[in-house]
Amino acid sequence: MISKYLKLKELVGGGNISLLYVDENKIACEKLSPILNHFFKKFDIANSCDEAIQMYKNTRHDIVVTDIIFKQGSGHTFFDTLKSFDPFQKIIIVSSFVERKRILHLINSVVYGYIMKPINVNELLNQLEKISELVYEKKMLLYYLDTLEKNTLLTDSHTRSSSKESFMVFDNIKQDE
Repeated sequence: MISKYLKLKELVGGGNISLLYVDENKIACEKLSPILNHFFKKFDIANSCDEAIQMYKNTRHDIVVTDIIFKQGSGHTFFDTLKSFDPFQKIIIVSSFVERKRILHLINSVVYGYIMKPINVNELLNQLEKISELVYEKKMLLYYLDTLEKNTLLTDSHTRSSSKESFMVFDNIKQDE
């Protein structure tokens, strides 16, 4: 199975893409941990919204995979908190929750994917591969913009802000795909 996901391994292999997995179900975390750890060198597990927010404050994870139902805390409030730190945060929901109206709202507003529990590992890895590609492209674009600025090719402040605005448009376009 893992050899099927060589592209995912290649995208995140250098440790440049980080993942935060949030689920109160410690058994599910234990089962997924070795698989996700194989792909992501920067990988954290949180068992509550509060723990996840603290981890996220310390390490801004590129991708967050999370349940939406928590004994303590609201998944929706958790998403809002993440989005307050990064409006373009890549989030995948894994849940057995099926209230159609709420799920559609979340999918349309804050998430990049939704996977029903019990988690199909192949489906999760496929979603992670797609999102990792977006994250990789974003990081490369930021790297190139930064390199151009350092090499004084973009010395005019108007040009520099236009470049950053172009990047934000790029991120929004990729999010809509």
